[in-house]
Amino acid sequence: MGSIGFGAERLGLLAVRCPWLAVALTLCLFAVSAAGLLQLRFTDDLRRIFAGHTPAWAAYERLQASSSDLSDAILLIVEGDFSRAEILDDLSALADRIAALPSVARVTTVLSLSDFGETPGLTAGPGFEAEPEAEARSPPPAARLASHPLNQGLLLSQDLSFAAIAIDPAEDPAELEALRRLRSDVASILETAAPASLTAALSGLPIARSLVVDALVREQPILLGLGLAVGFLCGVLLLGRLADAVVIAVVPLFTVAAAYGAIALSGLEMTVLLNNLPLLILALGFANSMHLVYDARRRLHDADYAFAALRGTILKIGPPCALSVFTTMLAFLSFEVSGSEAIREFGRVGAVAVFGVFVACMVVHPAAVFLALRMGWRPLPTELGDSRIARRFQDVSGRLASGLFDRRRRVAAAGLTLILGLGYGSSQVIPGFSLLEEIPQESQIYRTSQAVETHLGGLHPIQLALPIFFSEPGDAAEALARLRRVHEAVEAAFPGRPLLSATSVIRWLETEGVSAGETTLRGLFERAPPQLRDAVVSRDGGQAMMTLWVRERDDVRAAAARFETIAAAALGSELQGQASGLAVLSARVAPDTVERLQLSLILAAVGAAALMALAFRRSVVFPLCLLPNLLPVLAVGALLAILAVELTLATALAMTVALGIAVDDTVHLTSACIEARRSRAGRAAVIAAARAVGPVLIVTTLVLTFGLAPALFSWSPATAAFAAFAIATIGLALLADLGLLPALLGLWLARPRRKPERETIAGDGA
Repeated sequence: MGSIGFGAERLGLLAVRCPWLAVALTLCLFAVSAAGLLQLRFTDDLRRIFAGHTPAWAAYERLQASSSDLSDAILLIVEGDFSRAEILDDLSALADRIAALPSVARVTTVLSLSDFGETPGLTAGPGFEAEPEAEARSPPPAARLASHPLNQGLLLSQDLSFAAIAIDPAEDPAELEALRRLRSDVASILETAAPASLTAALSGLPIARSLVVDALVREQPILLGLGLAVGFLCGVLLLGRLADAVVIAVVPLFTVAAAYGAIALSGLEMTVLLNNLPLLILALGFANSMHLVYDARRRLHDADYAFAALRGTILKIGPPCALSVFTTMLAFLSFEVSGSEAIREFGRVGAVAVFGVFVACMVVHPAAVFLALRMGWRPLPTELGDSRIARRFQDVSGRLASGLFDRRRRVAAAGLTLILGLGYGSSQVIPGFSLLEEIPQESQIYRTSQAVETHLGGLHPIQLALPIFFSEPGDAAEALARLRRVHEAVEAAFPGRPLLSATSVIRWLETEGVSAGETTLRGLFERAPPQLRDAVVSRDGGQAMMTLWVRERDDVRAAAARFETIAAAALGSELQGQASGLAVLSARVAPDTVERLQLSLILAAVGAAALMALAFRRSVVFPLCLLPNLLPVLAVGALLAILAVELTLATALAMTVALGIAVDDTVHLTSACIEARRSRAGRAAVIAAARAVGPVLIVTTLVLTFGLAPALFSWSPATAAFAAFAIATIGLALLADLGLLPALLGLWLARPRRKPERETIAGDGA
């Protein structure tokens, strides 16, 4: 039969025929990758995760076009006893120092509300054009500030223990460098000029996200270095010699450099999602390189270290490597059904990077072997070169396969029953997402966020554009009356939650003895702090906005839906759009995205089995390969359901990627078993295949597991969760391949052959 790698291994044959060309190509590609690596830039991709063709994303785009997302607020959270006048003075002094920073355009505090009351043209009574009073009013007491209609616990807590300084940055906060400068400037002020009576720390989603990116930038070299060390030690564990492990390490080193270089040269920026890719590529490169070196050393030794003997390895191991790479690429490409632009990009870049692993195996590996031989490397044959542990793995794999073959019917029935049970359990898993899931709970930024959650109104603004317009002259009074009805209805439905609209401004004006006319309101909105203006009116001042703050622990999706329903009922008409804001966007899109990722997981498993059946030209391979690959996925899902742990974006992505990588074990064991069947009976073929590839499967799983293990200690809990679920899926996949697949292969291969099988797996099977 034809090659199960669809002939892709011929690239390796070209490298064997022209080794110096392979060496030159390797050096050129490495140089280009290094040049690209120097241009690599990092950015945040949170919003792009939720970008797509959904009503929630369309509503978010309308919000950004007409107003701004208040989730982008940057806050300095200050703790102190603000019931004392001198502490309020300290707050004012600190705000003045922050406002003087070059990275800050302006600041807003609860004290700004009294300044806001001195807006030119605003006085008591109907004469709006009168000049303000000449004498400056003294700051009101803290209790009065806390009860201000425009405060509502957002800038000063009701217990007078926490205050917020809202910072309007001088540069675009979407730029990481601008945020870093702002963080550095504020940190300098807090260290050198902050009053001793106050404790302060930066908060806000932009600050948190910049800290996540910076942590990942710091961690990446460490994680890759640890992954490289682990892979190298596993190579020594399998082959018993340092020199062999060095040859193994060339391919993963090249693939990681090439992945970074390709991302930079293609104009993409490194994101939080893409940050997970290099460690996976490193582990996958080690796994494939081990398969090649494990087989090549015997052939090279038997041929008196002739480089041309590598041709046999390329023909035997190249096709399974190609097939495993194609199945992994299929897993990455299954993210196309996610509906998320950022996840689709992750899938496409991942698929290209995985294909780069195969190219490295077919070009860089021969080049590395060629140079190693010329430098004096002399590989030992399998019987001499295997470490004692590797030989132990051979014996265990052989005995396990023998026992499974003898009990193949019972094992297969038990496996099928287990898969059905796990499938039901997995169906009960609950999708979830939190904007804080990438921030460790022990970090300062997380603790500060909890202070905002507990004392300052809540983390998440829900913004709703109302079909109430002030653009038509003379319609302001009627519009404001309709707005008041909506405000009071929402206020009654969400007691105790901060709620801002133009009605809040009118209530404040009423306490100041001022009539709220159209001219007055327009003048106020022009001078209002951005955080206040964008909460109550559109950017052009023509449309009424209403903003409700909720907490992280609230059901944001349900709160937004209720907000919309109550507003529509108070208006007596349907709304023209949806409530929005980053929290609403994530709450509405993330569960659907996670469900789509669950679908991509199943598609990856089914697609991999179908591709293997096509490669082996045997339809029976489809169920044989599908069942072992479904088992780890369903087992992890069932475990989540039992523990009542939500399936998040990070864990769903990890399971799909890990499944694609773990299929490598199924490919190599099935390929070895079919090849062994050419000259052996069914039982002997299963045992021989298990002994031949079992040690490599175990060690490559150790490489993948321990290579990803350093990420378990990542600063970001989401990265740690990604690694944990990838490790769990890969480990369970090995158990399924060694504990179930031999029994399934036994059921098939135990049948008597009708005629001798003369075909080969790879071409000539050398």
